Amino acid sequence: MRFITRKERTMAPKKKFSKQQIIDAAFEIAKKEGMSNITIRKVADYLGSSIAPIYVNFNTIDELTEAVMQKITELSYQLLEKENSGKPFHDIGVASLRFAR
Repeated sequence: MRFITRKERTMAPKKKFSKQQIIDAAFEIAKKEGMSNITIRKVADYLGSSIAPIYVNFNTIDELTEAVMQKITELSYQLLEKENSGKPFHDIGVASLRFAR
């Protein structure tokens, strides 16, 4: 049996992050390094946290990258909705450039 020390009792509570904050952090990593470079450790480092809060919200890295892809899809649709010149290919091109930027 292990006893909790006084120092352990007075330690600050671990940081908690929402699912959206974790997705946003992974999205930022993807923007800078690409989707294939998203790792649980990098997301935790980006948030200044341990890996525990990420695993509380996502069981695997695949679940997290799927959520990031969903965010990318939603963002793409939002940008495309803003374009309405009546020229579909033009609108898709402009929205794609805005997304890339």
